[in-house]
Amino acid sequence: KLAANKTFSYRIRACNGAGNSDYSACVSAKTAPAGTPAAPTGLTATAASAGKISLKWTDKSKNETGFQIYRQKDSEPWTLLATTTVNLKKYDDTSAFGNDETASYGYYVIACNGGGCSPPTNTAIVPFKPTAIRAVSSAGKINLKWTDKSDNETGFQVYRKAGSCKSTGSWELIATTGANVH
Repeated sequence: KLAANKTFSYRIRACNGAGNSDYSACVSAKTAPAGTPAAPTGLTATAASAGKISLKWTDKSKNETGFQIYRQKDSEPWTLLATTTVNLKKYDDTSAFGNDETASYGYYVIACNGGGCSPPTNTAIVPFKPTAIRAVSSAGKINLKWTDKSDNETGFQVYRKAGSCKSTGSWELIATTGANVH
């Protein structure tokens, strides 16, 4: 465990049996002050509708008095969106309008107590939904095409159900693609 309230710097290089690469750029980070809560982990942000983003994280601290949720819209400065109560592990941002096609929203969460606040979680940025989806039947199979509106997706999840889009059948995840596949 590293000492509290100290700055540490890092660099990395690749290596193999023939030698080593040059070093990466240097990055620095400061550990939290003593007595502050452990940082939450695993932040995810999912668009639930065109104006709502659902956040979830893992609470790793046992001594927080609450969490602070920060949001960035497009390239605007980060701002405090909400302060929550102890042991909360989810939050719904109901003011994230245009999150599906026009406005990019990013989030991070910190745990706080009387001693200060933890380092932040990972940053979660919600990708835009794909548009102009097309399904073409050909020789016993259906080919899908869509327009990729995001520049930050890691892939696409393809779901299917029997019947029409309005049918009451259950959706099933049938494939996950890589980024920029459409």
